[in-house]
Amino acid sequence: MVGVDAGGSTTRVLVASVAGARVAAATSGGGNPVSCGLDSCVRSLRAGLESALFGLDRTLLHYAVLGVAGAGARLGELSAALRGCWRDLGLGCPFQIVSDLEAAFAAGTPAENGIVLVAGTGAAAAEVRDARVVRHVDGHGWLLGDDGSGFWLGRESLRACLAHLDGRGRPTALTRPVLRALGVERPDVDLISARRVKEVVYRRPPVALAELAPLALTAAACGDEVAKAIVDRAAALLLSTAEVLLRAGPPAHGGVVLAGGMLLAPGPLSSAVHAVLLARVGRPPELATDGAAGAAVLALRALTGRRVPLEVHRRVRGLDGERRIAGPRLPATVAL
Repeated sequence: MVGVDAGGSTTRVLVASVAGARVAAATSGGGNPVSCGLDSCVRSLRAGLESALFGLDRTLLHYAVLGVAGAGARLGELSAALRGCWRDLGLGCPFQIVSDLEAAFAAGTPAENGIVLVAGTGAAAAEVRDARVVRHVDGHGWLLGDDGSGFWLGRESLRACLAHLDGRGRPTALTRPVLRALGVERPDVDLISARRVKEVVYRRPPVALAELAPLALTAAACGDEVAKAIVDRAAALLLSTAEVLLRAGPPAHGGVVLAGGMLLAPGPLSSAVHAVLLARVGRPPELATDGAAGAAVLALRALTGRRVPLEVHRRVRGLDGERRIAGPRLPATVAL
């Protein structure tokens, strides 16, 4: 089986056996066709697949599921491009493109019904029934939504720095690390810094602002009031997104799954969201640490037509002590 988790910043690929053994894994660049562009998305998917499948007998692969953020808006074009990519890579197994939200939910729980809240480069929440998304909230992309996401945090951090530089806002410890991250020289000269910030930022893809998000989390954890306000607002936005799905009542199933770098990294944002959801639902959220593993679980489910056993689910996620294959690859007779 092949599982792929393609987000705005990173594409992850996992090859697993039908028994759940993790055979090979690889990463490549961002794979969201909306925020990264279709061509860049396909290049990232191809690079990740080529790396993960190196040295494997590709005729043994039974099924592939690709969880791709933003795929819905360009599903037809992406499917056509991937069919060509499949031929070029010598793959004969069927593949299915699903929402990255479905892959994230499957990565966090063996249950097939529940709620998933994702905050990575983008942000969204979804209700899942029978392993399929039946309703989603936000996930509208950097221009129209993704409230509380890594992009949102990065943009708000940069806005706060510019407000500091031109005197509209309070001083913040964010300013120097943000300017340093952007490669802007002479941060002591406000006018030059602000001008250079704009020159640098407008030359880059908008979603690149998500790279600044960890700086906000660090500054907030260190007590910077401006950063704390930004992170508190991000947490409130993410919780309001989840609340749209929770207000009908507690999830009668597998609870809530958290996914994405912003919610998995220790810090003030993840702690705040985790604490509120624990109080709201009455059980701690599950953590989806490997979206590609969730996609591999969905591939096995599609292949067998049955719910994936708990022990196989744990094995694919690497929770049985075998996080990745070390040494020789599995024998060629192992079904994939």
